[in-house]
Amino acid sequence: MPSEPGPADLTSALGAALASLREGAGSGVDDALDLFPVTGDRDTQRALDTYLEQLADLLREVEASAGELEATLRIAGCGRVRPTGVGASAPDGPGAPLREDVSTRRSR
Repeated sequence: MPSEPGPADLTSALGAALASLREGAGSGVDDALDLFPVTGDRDTQRALDTYLEQLADLLREVEASAGELEATLRIAGCGRVRPTGVGASAPDGPGAPLREDVSTRRSR
């Protein structure tokens, strides 16, 4: 009978899921901002543009929140959660670069 996963295994799995969520949300921002649908009606166009901007803002918040949770897990797990994506070769542990600063991401 297989044993239950330990806290370190669960922390690593959750960290990997958060990293995937963060990266997916980050690429979703770019995808949403790359959309340029034209409706032909000024009011409808304004509403659609506003919706896409709000969607991009929401995805930025998801990206930032997932990165913060991933960083917290990394610190709490004493380096057991490996960084992924930007800065993946950076060392783990307190004081190490934890994630990409999404506030510097270019807006369109």
